[in-house]
Amino acid sequence: ARHALGGGDSGGGALLSVGVVPAITAPALFEEIGPRARVPAMWEIVTRAANGIDADYLTLEPLPGEADDTTAGLTRPGVLRLPMPDEALIWAPSNDVGENPRAGVGDNPPRLDDPERAARLIGWLRLRPRPGSGVDSLRLAWVGVNAVEVDQRSTLSGRVLGVSSGAGDQVFQLPAGAVEAASLRIEVEQPGQGYRAWTRVDELAALSANPVVAREATAFELDAEAGTLRFGDGVRGRVPERQMRIRLAHGRFGGGRAGNLPAGSLAEVAGARLVGSRRTLPAIKVLQPLPTSGGEDAESLAAAERRIPALLRHRERAVTAEDYRCLALEVPGAEVGRVDVLPRFKPRERRFDVPGVVSVMVLPARALGPAPNPRPDRPFIERVHAHLAARTPLATECYVIGCEYVAIGLAVAVVIRDGFAREAVLFEVRENLRRLLWPLPPHGPGGAGWPLRRAVRERELEVEISRVAGVAEVAGLNLFERGESDGKPAWRLLTRNTVDASQQLDLSPWQLPELLGVLVVDVAPGSGANAAPSSLAALPNPFADDSAVAVPVVPEVC
Repeated sequence: ARHALGGGDSGGGALLSVGVVPAITAPALFEEIGPRARVPAMWEIVTRAANGIDADYLTLEPLPGEADDTTAGLTRPGVLRLPMPDEALIWAPSNDVGENPRAGVGDNPPRLDDPERAARLIGWLRLRPRPGSGVDSLRLAWVGVNAVEVDQRSTLSGRVLGVSSGAGDQVFQLPAGAVEAASLRIEVEQPGQGYRAWTRVDELAALSANPVVAREATAFELDAEAGTLRFGDGVRGRVPERQMRIRLAHGRFGGGRAGNLPAGSLAEVAGARLVGSRRTLPAIKVLQPLPTSGGEDAESLAAAERRIPALLRHRERAVTAEDYRCLALEVPGAEVGRVDVLPRFKPRERRFDVPGVVSVMVLPARALGPAPNPRPDRPFIERVHAHLAARTPLATECYVIGCEYVAIGLAVAVVIRDGFAREAVLFEVRENLRRLLWPLPPHGPGGAGWPLRRAVRERELEVEISRVAGVAEVAGLNLFERGESDGKPAWRLLTRNTVDASQQLDLSPWQLPELLGVLVVDVAPGSGANAAPSSLAALPNPFADDSAVAVPVVPEVC
């Protein structure tokens, strides 16, 4: 393996494909989103130091082309290619503690205590921020070697689609639908010249203002989703000669949600025969450590019909608040679950009535479930912002933000009707409260998620609890917010007002409630004015510090 990594018998340098997935985190609240710069990082490989014991490092420069570095400088998941040094320079220190007592000290790589992994060790790669760049750390969610990117497509080539009749506006069907337009290459047979490539255009009617150029243009129109080609009529685009064949030279087909697979779904790459050769490639075992994502089915006719009125209103231009809302919901590749438009709100200053500013609050789609609530990550916000920025008037500042969640906890006491199962009733009480306070449709008070600018009121929560079948009486409710106890975050009982002794949590226009804990108990009838627990100590503390890192203990060896 080291021999192959160093170039093998070919004498040329080998390339190592490294897959990198940066840790995707939610941006800081109201952080200004824009294009991200490439991460100033350097790749190094371990080589033997001059003393023959310690490790030294050789710098590896990733290939600069876009096709060779799909991570865009470690700003997104992808694969980059590293040119490897000569075999003699690739080295790994010994895993024997007697021979290498300085393992893991300074720049020396750590020791592998697993015999199986140690037996397969060839060398060590190191990724670190470039010195003097100002970057102190780089968080990664996953990194691996011999990585390759895959998509849900198949490649077809050399297929004759039909024979021209010599008539105008001919339509030919491709072997499959959902074609990748950029990969499509169509060739038309020319008398005495063989096949010649024709050009794909968006609209034949808009070929050229010059009638001579438009008439002689060797062009075709593509419906990528339906998989059909349409040729010209002799006025707008040339007509293929009669009895001449139309050929698919190359094209990639497929895609959709069928390609979104959980990790571990792919086990091997099937063997295949090379085109134009008798050689057959064997099947290759693969490991899929990450789920595949990004596939989206074509829009249905019913969905398109529902979208037409909004499209006619905004015409791909964001002018009114409704325009921003509709355009944000139409962002390709982003499952937007909720959009709220805050006109004249400048998020970084938390200030309203700022002329020429509009903020669009977005949340990703997610099914109802336990906390934490859905939060937009950086790629999600960047995608929505890029879509809106191209359609926003020049004099308008457009910000795309997430919401600020306010943690709340609830303690509830109920009296259960005779004949109802206790656990089922308590479960439904918890679920009803989650549905009421959930930020996304079809839940919330009006089916559109919990509204902005709406306070959380004790009386409203009690009404929702009373709707649960099996609840005879709401015997009390206590509302908690995040506070401090002994200098640490903890639940704090909300103060009751002096008018009707009820509780109410007011929220800012950019805030939504996040239900982190619900404690429901059943009590006997006549248990008092408020029999709800006055503490949430029986629930796990959602504010507990989870930043502790487990450090393995290395056994001492004499």
